[in-house]
Amino acid sequence: MVNQPSQLSGSFRVTSITLFTLPATIYHVKCGMPITIIYTAVFSLEGNLSGGIITFEYSTNMWQTTKVGSISVEAGKTSVSYDFSSFEITMDGMPLVESGIIRSVSPNQISSNIGKATGACQGNSSIW
Repeated sequence: MVNQPSQLSGSFRVTSITLFTLPATIYHVKCGMPITIIYTAVFSLEGNLSGGIITFEYSTNMWQTTKVGSISVEAGKTSVSYDFSSFEITMDGMPLVESGIIRSVSPNQISSNIGKATGACQGNSSIW
């Protein structure tokens, strides 16, 4: 499994990051149409007595480019979520090219699963 915590520091630690996509599948999307995929990362926490900040990196193209973000965590919270998105044009009968992934940098390092909408679009596109 991808979620193996390392380098514990601070008052809490991230024990796992689970990444979901919306939509979960593109089966219902007509080929040739644009689509926005929303990724939701759920950070699970342990030992959060005083709160703090999670710093992370994320990508929608398997680390070819990255963005950096952070999220404040209130004391006592056991999970917190963060959303990011990507835009694609569906191709005839093909699955989406882009996949999302996120990894925490602080308070410890841990990576999410790969998030990707499943399936292939339907019908022929008139723009290709």
